[in-house]
Amino acid sequence: MASGRTKTIDEIDDLWEMFKTMEALGTSGEGLETLDQMKAKVKKELEASEDTLSWTAGQVRFFT
Repeated sequence: MASGRTKTIDEIDDLWEMFKTMEALGTSGEGLETLDQMKAKVKKELEASEDTLSWTAGQVRFFT
């Protein structure tokens, strides 16, 4: 993600990048085996807490 452009969860195509995103969000990856499972969990948790967050799933950004 060298360009600095914000990615949506659906645009993440690398397991390490998804892991770092989950880590930044404080989301557990326990029991997850695929990138699609990781994306689904992050999106579900973000949707469930949408009322209390100041950002949405499409705005998640982290720096490596």
